[in-house]
This record gives sequence, structure tokens and C-alpha cells, in this order.
Amino acid sequence: MADALHDIDAAILELDEFQFTRPDGVAVELVVTLLDMQSDAIAISKKVRDHCAQAFGMLFFSSASVPCPKEAVIWERFDDGLQITPADDEAHMFSETLRNMGLQAVTTFLVDTAQKDPKYHWLAPPTLN
Repeated sequence: MADALHDIDAAILELDEFQFTRPDGVAVELVVTLLDMQSDAIAISKKVRDHCAQAFGMLFFSSASVPCPKEAVIWERFDDGLQITPADDEAHMFSETLRNMGLQAVTTFLVDTAQKDPKYHWLAPPTLN
């Protein structure tokens, strides 16, 4: 996870870590980032701008005992809600439980970021699709 965060470090505006426990008791760690849409430090920025997203970032999952996506999962905020998209070759690992954890983490992250820094007030509250 540290290597992936290092690769996007130049574009990170905000970052937070979340801990979840699945219904079966397995712990899952999530790191949520808010990335600079105008930065071309990472290739995905242009694609996100083309989607007309208002904001975007990445989710990084980690668990010792649950198969999780190893690559970053992209989240995008639009007027009509949040969209979370895993890499095509890892979509099969992105279960409904991980998707719900990701949505919960991003929603909490956006609300907390908006409360912490007035320049991000427009991020919250996000609508869920």
C-alpha cells in the first residue's frame, strides 16, 4: 500500500485511514485519498476530468485474510452521486461488502474533510447511487 501511495503522492490533497470489521469478524483497512483533478501526476486525472466528475480519489484496501483489490479503486463524486470503480482485472474481488465499505468510507471522508477545511465545503454531503 505504501508504494501505491508514494506513486500518487504529488496529487494527494487529503488522506485518511479507516478500519472496518466485516460481519464475519475479519478486519479490513481502507485508505481514502482526495486527489488533485488538475494534476497530471497520475494518468487517470484526464479520464476523470473527461467524465466531468467534481472530485475523485482512490481507495486502497488491505486485509490479512480477505481477498481485496491490490490496485487502487477509483472513486468519483458527481452531482448525482458517488461512483466506485475497481480495475477491470480486479472487479471479481470487489464484493458487495467491500463496495459498501468503500462507499461508507468515502462518504465519511468527504463529510469529515468538508468540516475540517472550509475550502472543501462543497464535497458534502455526497449522494449515494
